[in-house]
Amino acid sequence: MRKAVLGNELDEKTEKKERKKWGGCVNRVVARAREIKLFVVRDLGEQRALS
Repeated sequence: MRKAVLGNELDEKTEKKERKKWGGCVNRVVARAREIKLFVVRDLGEQRALS
């Protein structure tokens, strides 16, 4: 289930950054985001960038 290769690379970079900030709970967010085609990761990234 690796349709979006570029998306997965982006997701891994985001995961490393977010794991430093938020600890282990990010793993759950990232895992779910992969299921729903990384939509959530981009959304959370935009929200955190604004805040």
